[in-house]
Amino acid sequence: PGYDTDIKPLPYDSQKANQLLDEAGFNQRDNDGYRIKGKQRLEFTFKVPATGASQSMTTKLLYLGYVDGMKEIGVKINLEYRPWASWREEVFNQHDFDMTYVQWSFGDLVDITTLFHSGFIGEGGNNIVGYVNPKVDGLLDQTQEVTSAEDLKDLYHQLHGILHEECPYLFLWSVVKYASYNLR
Repeated sequence: PGYDTDIKPLPYDSQKANQLLDEAGFNQRDNDGYRIKGKQRLEFTFKVPATGASQSMTTKLLYLGYVDGMKEIGVKINLEYRPWASWREEVFNQHDFDMTYVQWSFGDLVDITTLFHSGFIGEGGNNIVGYVNPKVDGLLDQTQEVTSAEDLKDLYHQLHGILHEECPYLFLWSVVKYASYNLR
């Protein structure tokens, strides 16, 4: 119920990406085909956990596909596999990363406050990207107080609109999981 289905995903548009990178001054390429501004190469480290679900074949293909897709527009991505404990320390405590990959599982009525509220920035906090928006903080605070499902849905739709526009995280997909059980 928190998703506003009227909000459509942003389309893939490599031409627009190239245009924006050119406008940002990364309009030259080095000998390897990567964008540069002066002597600065447009390059990022993509830290990923080397264990668990983050190492499934599907997820590995996602990592490699992302690296290849960014190379097509001239952005160098260094894929760095980190042991789980190191990755967790570097990402959640030290905030020492350019990019990372995190999987979340949400129920219909999950509280997303720790992911987006500025009060959860810092060591051990789930707002690992340091996202700050006072309006989002206010809406999240309101979600803690409402008692009506309709009011909660309205607040989450407002949040969805802002988070879609500002894109503090790049959400790759959302999967609906179904489960059944035998009463016998």
